[in-house]
Amino acid sequence: MSLLSPLSLAMLDGQGPTLIAKYQSLDIPAETNTATAVVMNKAFIDVMIKGPMMDLPTTDNYEELDGQVNVLEMVTKAASYFPEEDRVSFLRAVMHCVDNINETAQFQSLGILYTTRVNIVEENGTIFGVWTFEAETLDSLKTVMTDLLSAQAPTLLLRFPEGKAGSIDGKVVLINEGFGQLFLNGVTEGLPTPKDYEEVGEVEIITIRQSSKFLYPNEDWASFASQTREMYKEVKASSDIWKFRGEVWKRSLSYFNDINGDLLGMWVYTV
Repeated sequence: MSLLSPLSLAMLDGQGPTLIAKYQSLDIPAETNTATAVVMNKAFIDVMIKGPMMDLPTTDNYEELDGQVNVLEMVTKAASYFPEEDRVSFLRAVMHCVDNINETAQFQSLGILYTTRVNIVEENGTIFGVWTFEAETLDSLKTVMTDLLSAQAPTLLLRFPEGKAGSIDGKVVLINEGFGQLFLNGVTEGLPTPKDYEEVGEVEIITIRQSSKFLYPNEDWASFASQTREMYKEVKASSDIWKFRGEVWKRSLSYFNDINGDLLGMWVYTV
């Protein structure tokens, strides 16, 4: 008899990234080296697998590979295709969940923030761990995001259609007061701020660029453009240094997805 019914498999593939692992006992930390992968869904493959791998148990073939794929070996191989800082972030989150069953932990992967947790289920004497990985979205972060933007360093939030970072079709989703002071001399009327972004809506990026260049025509906009293009080449968290209005600024760029799956980029400026 199959572990999962056709309906269960269809539902599994309709969820976010999910991996079901099998453990020999409830001592999950002790079973880390011996756990085997039972099945993973398509979303897990899309998010976590970025290079050649051993055969993996998917919703199409999991019965054929029952007990053959060691989770630790699989994760180690999959992680090798990610930047070191992402591997460290992922490992810390996973180990926290292993040591604290049912608690959540967060990690960043290619600039996108994920929340993970493992739920333990016992079925007919067999112990399963259901690992889920949820990408934080603009919807789930809305309250925190607006509070954060209201208080922190100059910040700009952009939306990029079709996942193309730096696209000329990108939209300004949100700017905070600090960004308005730095680039627009404090004039933010008609622009989406934490107080009124839902009413104002999104605006063209060119609106802010033209206004800033008009207000500060003697700044090095050529280096700004070239450095920005360089940072947009890969969709991953990065930072650089740029001099503006007599001060040296560190520009940090990170990414996440909104509730519809659109790519968003957040620029933060710190002295």
